[in-house]
Amino acid sequence: MKFTKLLSAVAIAALTFSASGAKGIEDIKSNSRIFNDMKTELNNSYISYVEAKDDYQKRWSGKYLFGELIPNILIVMAGDDDADGVKSMYASLKVMDYDMESISQMPIFIDGEGVSFLQEILDNNAINCLRVLQENKFDFKNAEITLEGGSGMSLLDYAKKVKANNEIVKLLKNAGAR
Repeated sequence: MKFTKLLSAVAIAALTFSASGAKGIEDIKSNSRIFNDMKTELNNSYISYVEAKDDYQKRWSGKYLFGELIPNILIVMAGDDDADGVKSMYASLKVMDYDMESISQMPIFIDGEGVSFLQEILDNNAINCLRVLQENKFDFKNAEITLEGGSGMSLLDYAKKVKANNEIVKLLKNAGAR
């Protein structure tokens, strides 16, 4: 009986999803090796989040999906300056009805140190990733890098601090970063 109810719920969700014209994460085509390697886990984690049966499961699966998995994928993409991957992540976040601004500034902790997608872009001079953000009208003006101790630093100040290349500094200035 429970299995039949579960199948019915999945079928209804799939019909609703396809009837709305929305595509799922699995349908996103990408030239990014990183995205393609992580697409199934991303999709399955999103399904677990959407189909959570109670608040505890929803919080746990949401924390993993939005607080760990997506930021980790983006950080790896920044390390490789993977513009195609970032474009695919934008498409995935659109399917999830979630915005890039909140994800990109969210620090995750690696060996006790907080790191964010934006920070990795600037640390690695990932100009192609930065251009994808610009193409998608990312709000550089209000974005910050969270430093150790919780204080914030503007993107432009952080780029200068880590001696990001001139092209990155110029792009940030032209995009209104402070």
